[in-house]
Order: sequence, then structure tokens, then C-alpha cells
Amino acid sequence: MKSVVLVPETSFTWYLSGDGALNIHDEEPTGDWHAVNTFFDRRLTPDDEPVFMAGERPEGCPEPSGRQRIVLNTNDLFGRHGLVDRTQEARAQNIRFLGDRLIAASHARAIADLVMWSVRNGGTASDVVLDDFMPTKEHKERVHCLIEMAGGKLTPQEASGVSLWLSRNPIT
Repeated sequence: MKSVVLVPETSFTWYLSGDGALNIHDEEPTGDWHAVNTFFDRRLTPDDEPVFMAGERPEGCPEPSGRQRIVLNTNDLFGRHGLVDRTQEARAQNIRFLGDRLIAASHARAIADLVMWSVRNGGTASDVVLDDFMPTKEHKERVHCLIEMAGGKLTPQEASGVSLWLSRNPIT
């Protein structure tokens, strides 16, 4: 069965993140385990929002006709750190995407993007629980390292939200 959702064309500046990236399996025991809800639910349409696009929207990239996709650009905070080619993994899971390859956030980058999306919108990312996605201390450290990269580039309000999230999601 092919996915219902169609992921737009991606690159190393416009990529799949959030729940979508967390539901593409990789070699580690990290991420989310709701690929059916994210990509294959028959109640979805190709334009539904289980995918989370991040980065710089390419010129001419159409808006979906359904609900507007969540878009966040964290390239200024993280650059290309944690962006990987997930073409083989997506094909193995029968996830449909436009273009020749699927560039997605690593699981650590996807979590960092979710945290930054929340704090840049005035939140504290309280619904992003590190233990839900990252089982080991090493995995959690990867997320913390990415979050720390953003440090001096955040507004005081954003920094406060990140600080609160880090205190609620320790590495231990």
C-alpha cells in the first residue's frame, strides 16, 4: 500500500521534519511509531498535514489545497546539521514523495525543529517529550547539542521557552 500523503519535493534547504521525519524509520531505535496515522490513514488526503516541512520554501512550490502545512525555517539556527537523505527508507515504507530523493531531518533534528517551532510561536514545547522519541542518553544528547547551537540566536522570550523545555527534558 502506498502512502495517502504526498510529500513535496525536498532539498537540503527545504526538507521533511517533525512528525513526518520522526515516522521514517532509520537504523536506530529512535523516532515515532505512528507511520500509519502519519502517512497512510485513508481519512487523509494528499494535502493533509501529517508532514511538517521546514526550511526555505522554493519559489513556485505550491501551497497545498487543503489545510496549510506547518512551515518553519531553522536553517539560520542549525544549518545542514541533522539533514539526511531518507530516499531508501521512504521507498521501503511506501511513502510517496515528489522528486528523485527525500531529504528529511534526522530524528534529533526533527525534535529540535518541533521545539523551535513552539518557542518561536510563543510556546514552551511542553507537548514535545524527549523520552517519547529518544530512548538513550546518547540519543538525548544529540537533541540537546542541536538546541544549544541555537543559543545566542534566540530572542529572550524564545530562549526562556527553550530553557524551560530543556529543564523538563534532561539528558539523564
